[in-house]
Amino acid sequence: MGYAYRYDIAYCPECDEDLRLEDAVRLFVVIRRIEEECLTRLSAEGELVDVDDLVFCGCHSRTECARCGCDFLDYEEGFEI
Repeated sequence: MGYAYRYDIAYCPECDEDLRLEDAVRLFVVIRRIEEECLTRLSAEGELVDVDDLVFCGCHSRTECARCGCDFLDYEEGFEI
């Protein structure tokens, strides 16, 4: 069992960046109590494209627009897979 996240947006609500473009989304993960970040995107269905299975493993901390830093917490739906 693992985790995935879906977002009810395709464009950033603050700067209108297309979040389906490569590196449009900044993903924060916690590995061994250290927060790190990597760039990713949303799929056409609004799902967060996983980087090295970090989201699946439960390391996801938060997600924001890579361009302006808008936090996507209000648009996030997490689920187990």
